[in-house]
Amino acid sequence: MNPFDIEIFRQYLLRNLPNIHGKSKVFTFYNFYQSLLDSNDETLVEAYCLEFIEEYITSLKNYSAFCLAPGKSERLVSQLTTISALNSVQNFKHIIVVEAKRIRKEVEELLSVLSGSKKDISHNKLFFPLIEENGIQTVDTYGFLETVRITINKRKNENKLYVFPSVGVLDERIEKQIFDSFSYAIKYLGKYKKKFSEYHDIIIYFNNYSANYIGNSLGIALTVGFIEQLTSLYNLPFRINIQNNVASTGSINANGKINSVNKEFIEKKVEVVFYSPIDNFIISKNDETYALKKLDQLKGLYPQRDLKINGVNDLEDIFNRRNLINIFRQNILVRSYKASKKNWQISVLIILLYMITAIVLIRDFDENPSVLENEGKTLYIKNKSGRILWTKSVDFDSSLFSSRYSLNYVNRLLDINGDGINEIIITNESLKQYNGTQYGRIACYNSRGNLIWENNFHETASISTDSLQSYYISNLVDTTTINDKKYLIAFATDHTSVSSAIFKVDLKTGKQSNDILWHNGPIRDCLIIDFNKDGKKEIAFAAINSSFGKIAFGVIDPNNLTGQCPSCTFKYIIPAKLLAYIMFPKTDFSRRTRQIDPSLKIGCLNNNPDKKMISLESNDGGNTEAAINFILPYNSKNISISLKKRPGVLELLPPPHIKTRISDEILFWDGEKFVNQSNEVWDFR
Repeated sequence: MNPFDIEIFRQYLLRNLPNIHGKSKVFTFYNFYQSLLDSNDETLVEAYCLEFIEEYITSLKNYSAFCLAPGKSERLVSQLTTISALNSVQNFKHIIVVEAKRIRKEVEELLSVLSGSKKDISHNKLFFPLIEENGIQTVDTYGFLETVRITINKRKNENKLYVFPSVGVLDERIEKQIFDSFSYAIKYLGKYKKKFSEYHDIIIYFNNYSANYIGNSLGIALTVGFIEQLTSLYNLPFRINIQNNVASTGSINANGKINSVNKEFIEKKVEVVFYSPIDNFIISKNDETYALKKLDQLKGLYPQRDLKINGVNDLEDIFNRRNLINIFRQNILVRSYKASKKNWQISVLIILLYMITAIVLIRDFDENPSVLENEGKTLYIKNKSGRILWTKSVDFDSSLFSSRYSLNYVNRLLDINGDGINEIIITNESLKQYNGTQYGRIACYNSRGNLIWENNFHETASISTDSLQSYYISNLVDTTTINDKKYLIAFATDHTSVSSAIFKVDLKTGKQSNDILWHNGPIRDCLIIDFNKDGKKEIAFAAINSSFGKIAFGVIDPNNLTGQCPSCTFKYIIPAKLLAYIMFPKTDFSRRTRQIDPSLKIGCLNNNPDKKMISLESNDGGNTEAAINFILPYNSKNISISLKKRPGVLELLPPPHIKTRISDEILFWDGEKFVNQSNEVWDFR
């Protein structure tokens, strides 16, 4: 394009961007920037590049490579790589590289699905495909998979409908479908219960909501969801669960009949589902011919893709297929307890029955993990009675850990979703089970030992100190809540470059935040504490600064976990806003034995709230017979020192001088340089 055409495109974006959403918006930006790059005019590229770059990056954050042919995403990643090298966008390079890596990983997962592999994406959720309608002309089909969460409560007068996120005026077809689906769900369950409450609160939450939705093709998903919730609300003798990786499309009328979508839309929706991990797609029987023809066309490109089209006439047809819906009887004790809450005398009898049977049954039927035990290279997951639920092979060298952290740094029991059932988070899985790209990951397993999510830090890290492959080994720290979202704080060290980082992961999903604190040298310990007792939690960490060959101690606000520590030389990463960063001098033992780096074990920090201090212990120079403790008080920078050594060990220094000399050489980072400043209070403002 020439400059005139570029300007016309720019004016088009200014007029139409507010009305474009989702993947359509991403590829509108893609086309604009590709036109710029294809011009081969460096001056033109630099002149137009920055105006839309922030909005382009924002649109990428919600982009998924699924539900779209992989070639489109591959070209997008290629363009992002080119843009990240432009001089004018260096302030945005870090986030562009991170998003490009995330999209590249999703493309790899999609290609795996297209080659016949399975990937579970849901637990008891019924997906439905949506097609983007932005009013722009395009030959491409852009869509995504949506799910809904439904809550139903009884009320005394008139039905009330709540839809979240708020959409202003709800589309008439969606509103009608909601009430049609609810009416049929009540009618369908009438053979199991004679009387229902006349009025209800109906609460519907769209999980991936991105724009105003129109149409009624979510009818199957709504009806199944209503039946699922009503069986629970009215304590019916059975429950239903959606099998994993099932999607549907089609409205339902008042008699449970599945209505046709039409040829054009069913073909588009088959394409969206085909490029996703969905295994079974439920559609109207009347649309089956068009859907199968489109499926055959797509399988010509990817013949190993295993997607089944399930044409159905009505809801009963869906419920008769166990590959789609799992129907099971409710535990009689649970059902009896729920019913007995209406009558206290029955409740007392039920409780007595539970007390008599619990002693015998609890050991065998308690599936909630409560104890983690390491024996050799096996991790045992047990219930509170000590029964082994399952095991995991681990690659765990206990000599690297102090006793306090022998498990906490590598294995944790956490209830990630507040349902009262513990999940298990593991970082030290056996090397034999996993290839190089998976080793060192953080993995979250449910109570039955099934993988919920994983985080591979080396796949999201956006720096490299040399051409070697990065292998980051992650360690767990603790959980913290930021802006009402619960995060897992962790740190990772690259075993090739010895760069390290502290990062945070969404506890529910495993998705890594873009906020990363980088350090030049291995981080050995990390705590989440209120260090200066101001009512706010900070992250305190101990590390080896490889540039100086010294021990370092740092403090940073979890809400500002980004940038690089002093002496780091990573390009395009801003300096971190550290609340404190201290370097401790080498002792005479290191100097006399010519040790390059001091030695810190995992778990070298010890928080002592009673004494209002943190102590940092170093076995200096790897000397196991002598140790030095730096005592950091909460309320001042007057750091004290204590020495431990056994008889016959080489003297560190003549006793009268050692503490004074070491104290004099402690350095504090003032934001620009290292200075000596003791006897001052911490100022974290």
